[in-house]
Amino acid sequence: MINILIYNLNIGRQIQRLLSVFDKYKVNQQTQSIEPQEFNVLWLYVLCKPLQELHDAWLAFSLEQREEAYANSQTLLLTYRLNRRFDTVLQRIRVVNHTLNANTALAVHFTVFVPPTTDAEAVRRFVSKYNIVDKNFEVM
Repeated sequence: MINILIYNLNIGRQIQRLLSVFDKYKVNQQTQSIEPQEFNVLWLYVLCKPLQELHDAWLAFSLEQREEAYANSQTLLLTYRLNRRFDTVLQRIRVVNHTLNANTALAVHFTVFVPPTTDAEAVRRFVSKYNIVDKNFEVM
């Protein structure tokens, strides 16, 4: 529904980038051999742990804010009226708004999802009574 992949942060990849700054290998003074420095890797993971937690919290908050933006007062009012008229007991009718952050012209501005037992044509007539002239919708 909401594309949050553009905010993806791969901590492992960031650590690999940071490792290029540090020495990945050390010279053992006793054997004069080159050994990997595991301590730097673990140290960087420990340093990046708060960043990962902050990123996860931000993603959850961002998703919540986007969902709230999708459900504006008109959408909620239309959903309430449809459920009150056509599905009073189970309240299964929902309206999905497609206009948020739409950069291009949309063929359908919102979609009304109805259960299979509901008369879709009656719902379409009811919604068209409240619909603004330049907004297109579909009933599924």
